[in-house]
Amino acid sequence: MKKKLLFFALFLSILLSCTIFQNLIFANQFVKKKTSYFFNVVEAGYVRFKGLFGASIAREGKINETHIYHFQALNNEISVAIYDGDGLEVKIYNDTQIIINSFANSADNWDYFNFSNAHGNYTLEIKEDSWSYLGGNYYGLKIDGTNRIFMNVNQSILYPGYSPAPNYYGTNDAMIVGRGTIFSRYETYEIFANNNSSIAIYDGDGLAVLIYDGNALKQIFLANSNNAWNTFNIPPGQHKVIVYDLYGINDYSTGGNFYRLATSNASLWLINESLAIKTYDFSNNASIDRYAYRYQIYSAPPSSNDIPSIEFSPSQYQNISYDDGIEQIERASLGYYASHRFVFNIENASLLHITWKGRGWHDFWLWNGAILYIWNYSSGSYELLDYTTGSSITILEGVITNPSNYIQNGNITILVVQNGYSFRWWLWTFHSYIATDYIKLEVID
Repeated sequence: MKKKLLFFALFLSILLSCTIFQNLIFANQFVKKKTSYFFNVVEAGYVRFKGLFGASIAREGKINETHIYHFQALNNEISVAIYDGDGLEVKIYNDTQIIINSFANSADNWDYFNFSNAHGNYTLEIKEDSWSYLGGNYYGLKIDGTNRIFMNVNQSILYPGYSPAPNYYGTNDAMIVGRGTIFSRYETYEIFANNNSSIAIYDGDGLAVLIYDGNALKQIFLANSNNAWNTFNIPPGQHKVIVYDLYGINDYSTGGNFYRLATSNASLWLINESLAIKTYDFSNNASIDRYAYRYQIYSAPPSSNDIPSIEFSPSQYQNISYDDGIEQIERASLGYYASHRFVFNIENASLLHITWKGRGWHDFWLWNGAILYIWNYSSGSYELLDYTTGSSITILEGVITNPSNYIQNGNITILVVQNGYSFRWWLWTFHSYIATDYIKLEVID
């Protein structure tokens, strides 16, 4: 293996020193027809958007928009599949000829465009004349016979005045991640960064950008901007980049978090890697390596992390095991806040994502709502993650990118508290209530 890695490093360094390679991969130009591109020769397979829908074209009333992808044939047989094209024009060509010139007409199904005797580099163009909905025409993409797709769209030409300076190159407008069965929570890319490189996310709305060297997670960035760029510096080298949807924010009523990803040195590939996400909830191992405690606390938040201390019964654990509308409800005594505490015992973690679904309400309606906390073992206190002032079912979430301060002996402690305490005024009693439908902890190592 070491010999193979040494040979690859030597081979790559030779390529990087060649003027031809630099002109191809770092070209300061918009994507053009009959332009050559460099691709790593790796074992053939397939590459696809992770979700059924991974991109949208002709959004916001744009007309005659074209999405451009480049790939290298690693098999003799190539199959390009478009999901739910709804009339998209599909063109595949190389430097010498047009191979495919057709339409993806299916709705909620795949159209396949196959050709044989494939070799070398190809360009795929997907074109939409116009689309009536603001979110554009959503589609999916899969290419068999390759395992990476090169995207090199000049962002300053794609949207003049809306690109980080001087020039960034990357995805079409727009890629999509999201929640639900039709989207994927994440998409995986690869970049080759030279000195002083950076990556940028447009309209992240809370996307996490995970930077890997091999399988080792090195950096985590949060792209929180809405309709603006977030730019992050990265070290030189070959990196896997995973764009991960944290909050499930939808840019349009049709769903999905729309974004663009770009680099400062024009080297961005879509690849077929997976993200290992471990989910902890109470559908299994309740009272074994994860615990829930109920009822009430006297001060909010408390100064210690061991209250409330009444453990859930088996039937109460069942109430919070699934996102199904079945709740575990507490009503606090006079002078107390209704609350639930959760303790998860985990292994290694680089990112924590906490999601609580439930309700917090009060008989004195001005005190409706709930607050989600996490215990910081370094400071010895709770930290606020999220809150609501409403009384209906809601989702509270929190993201931790420096988990070491929040883990001790493998334990993570989470607390949800209703906003007010129970009290009596003259003839009336006003109670504090908390109801948990579901809670989960997602861990990325």
